[in-house]
Amino acid sequence: MGYEKFTWVIQNFTYLQYLQCSQSNIFVIGGCKWILKGYHDAKYLSLFLMVATSKTLPCGWRRHTRFRLTVVNQLSDELSQQREMEKWFDQKLFLSGYQMLLLTKLIAKKGGFLVNNEVKIVVEVDVLQVIGNLDVSEESLEVNQPMKRIKLNDDGASVKESIDVNGFLVLPSQVESAKRVFERHSDMALEFRAKN
Repeated sequence: MGYEKFTWVIQNFTYLQYLQCSQSNIFVIGGCKWILKGYHDAKYLSLFLMVATSKTLPCGWRRHTRFRLTVVNQLSDELSQQREMEKWFDQKLFLSGYQMLLLTKLIAKKGGFLVNNEVKIVVEVDVLQVIGNLDVSEESLEVNQPMKRIKLNDDGASVKESIDVNGFLVLPSQVESAKRVFERHSDMALEFRAKN
């Protein structure tokens, strides 16, 4: 299947309390729902990939994955810090990760990891095998289709540009909102149809 990517930006990083956990929104890769979790102690920023639905999945579920966690250096890609792992997630081990980066290196003024008080994290996940049900059906994965730009003719008077987001034409200013609706409510979006 190959790696799929999710980017998480931790905002207001310097305001996070010691050992306070921060987490991303739920994201779907390979039909499975995931969350990124991060926290820092006195020395390190630690990051973890977690099965978001671990408590609600039926007994015996397992997810075999390969994943990469990257703390992005926003000044130079070569300086980004990356760790890679192959892991089986299950009821007992539903979270896995690393101590990623020394805190002193992360918060260094010209280090490139903390820019505008934001830390950028990228996770790439390759779901190799799923035992049990997928969190998201194959049909709902179509929610993440690429967008297409389409010109609409407004009674011949003027041409307005709209963008196709999962079969719905929206104005360019509405694209991000529409994408978020489909990402957050993919189960509902499958049954939602526009009237002709």
